[in-house]
Amino acid sequence: MANIKSAIKRARQNVKRNAHKSTQRSTARTAVKAVETAGLIFIGPSSSSIELMGFKDKAKKLMSQSKVPVVPGYNGFKQDDKVLAVEADKIGYPIMIKAIAGGGGKGMRLV
Repeated sequence: MANIKSAIKRARQNVKRNAHKSTQRSTARTAVKAVETAGLIFIGPSSSSIELMGFKDKAKKLMSQSKVPVVPGYNGFKQDDKVLAVEADKIGYPIMIKAIAGGGGKGMRLV
């Protein structure tokens, strides 16, 4: 029992030591990576999955490929007003504009 408690204590110290170095956005990924690096099993998404979910376009593409229902949207590179207006008409109003990464939803706009 002492070895188990010692192993858990070391794992927690390793996670804390690595997690505090990260920014708020990547804390979960860093903590999970520390657990994985320590040879422990994290119950939950892998660090690579957490990293992927930080990029909305990549996450949405993966979910679509995995047959997970996603909210309709436009993820194209053409960002001129005409293209965006046509795509918005296809989606239907109201629409929400969201950056593909970062911000924690601060930049979302309802149109």
